[in-house]
Amino acid sequence: MSKSPESERAVPGRGGAACLFRSLGNRLLTGIVFAIPLVVTYWVLSFGYGVVKGLSDPWLQALGVDFPGAGFVITILAFIGLGFRRQASAPDHPRHAQRLAAEACGGRGIFHAG
Repeated sequence: MSKSPESERAVPGRGGAACLFRSLGNRLLTGIVFAIPLVVTYWVLSFGYGVVKGLSDPWLQALGVDFPGAGFVITILAFIGLGFRRQASAPDHPRHAQRLAAEACGGRGIFHAG
C-alpha cells in the first residue's frame, strides 16, 4: 500500500524544506495582497493632497493665510466634503445593496426564510 501525498506531509521530519518554502510563499502572497490596498490608498491620498494643495495655495497666499498644515486641513475637509456629497447623491444605497445581493443569490434576498 502506498501512502498518499497528504499522509506523507503529516509525518514529522519529512518534506521540511518544501513545506517551509510553501509556507513562506503563502505568507509572501498574503503580505502582498494585504499591502496592495495600502499602497493604492497612499497613492490616492498623495495625489489628492497634491491637487488640493496646488489649487488652494494661491488662494491662501492671496488671502494672507500662512500657517503650517493649511494644505493638509483643506485636503481633509475636501475628502470629507466628497464623502458627504457621495452619501447625499445615493440616498437609496441600502436598497441598492439589497437588490444587488438578491441578484447575486439567484433572486432571493439575504434573509430569505425557507
